[in-house]
Amino acid sequence: MNTGRPLVFIERAIPGIEADVVKVDDVVGGCLAAKHLIQLGHRRIGVVAMPLAMAPSSDRVAGVRRALREAGLTLDEDMIAVAQLSEQEGFAAARRLLMHQPRPDALVACSLRLTTGVPAAIRRAELRVPDDVALVGYDDLPWALLCNPPLTVIEQPTRELGRIAAGLLLSRLSGARSNGPVTEVLEPRLLVRQSCGAQSGDGLEFFEPDAEEPGSRTAE
Repeated sequence: MNTGRPLVFIERAIPGIEADVVKVDDVVGGCLAAKHLIQLGHRRIGVVAMPLAMAPSSDRVAGVRRALREAGLTLDEDMIAVAQLSEQEGFAAARRLLMHQPRPDALVACSLRLTTGVPAAIRRAELRVPDDVALVGYDDLPWALLCNPPLTVIEQPTRELGRIAAGLLLSRLSGARSNGPVTEVLEPRLLVRQSCGAQSGDGLEFFEPDAEEPGSRTAE
């Protein structure tokens, strides 16, 4: 459906509506998180996920699953805990995962608000990060550095998302762009701190997607 008005979707498109889309490669994000954990020796990874009907959530889980599969491992269905977008739901979902036997030795939280609730669940279970459970969060805010230990996260290029979306919208409004809808896909990156057991000199290292991963691209 063409609305007749310029529209730019950020992160998620609405099926049936023709519009430009600017998004992050969420499969790569999940894959980066899981690969980092696997490289540090973690094998039973649990995922605190947003509702899987949301494309970013299903893609992030798919990325975790792909990284495990490439390492000869599997993501068991009982290691995926779905939660609504709140700190309380993130806490409850992490609690469900940590009550499994054998429990996960690492968790990936797939959104900022879910990430916020997970450390409290780990403390409630009388476990420690990263000694008992490693943790990778999603999105980066200053408080992630204030955690003890500082939190490893998947960082999304939020400023770049906004810049590109605004540029596309202005181009449509000015008439400079009249071709069909475009999709811009940006890459996330892994910010390595100490919540997974890694040690870095300054507490912050960047890992870009592997060369074979899908790169930043534009689809017409």
